[in-house]
Amino acid sequence: MNKIIVIIGGGICAVSAIKAIREVDVDVEICLIEEESFHPYYRIKLSKKIFDDINDSNMLLQKKEWYEEKRVKLYSKKKVVKIDL
Repeated sequence: MNKIIVIIGGGICAVSAIKAIREVDVDVEICLIEEESFHPYYRIKLSKKIFDDINDSNMLLQKKEWYEEKRVKLYSKKKVVKIDL
């Protein structure tokens, strides 16, 4: 049976969880589901960057390629409304 880990929400905790999972298991399937249209980003930086140039390099938690390298299936613009274990 294939194990799948599903992470709901794309914040700092999600990225930290992916890092921790990959340290102990490089083969398990990881799916990240988030409602945002963007890759996980620093939400707390939004107010500090309001007058600065906001771009991927200074806002993303990890580069887009990082998710591919860590073999994470990223589902953006998806709202989780129910969990059926």
